[in-house]
Formats: sequence, C-alpha cells, structure tokens
Amino acid sequence: MKKYELPTWCKEAKKALIDRGMGIKDLAEALGYRREHMSAVINGRVRSPNTQECICDYLNIKST
Repeated sequence: MKKYELPTWCKEAKKALIDRGMGIKDLAEALGYRREHMSAVINGRVRSPNTQECICDYLNIKST
C-alpha cells in the first residue's frame, strides 16, 4: 500500500491548531461546520475549497 502524503496546507492547519490550543471540534464550532467534515478536510480525505479557505482565514495561514 502506498503511503499518502498529507498536503502542506493540512500540516500548517494542524500546527496552527496546536499553537492555539484548539482541536478540530473547537475549529468546527467556531466556523459553523460539522466536526466530521472539518476532520475530513484537515486530514486531506475530502477536498473542499470553500472550507479550506475558511480554515485558512480563521487560522491566518496560506492555502497552497
């Protein structure tokens, strides 16, 4: 099985969450999304440009 490489922006989002002491559930509540959807986007399982843009704006990171 081939190892999946996590996109750079996903890594940056996870780092930003850790720096802020937040979890995916906290981020989902702050942005008004379901935790399951937020987790799927941040972990690279689902591509959602709108959600990604909201996450990047909220965490003040670049979308790549």
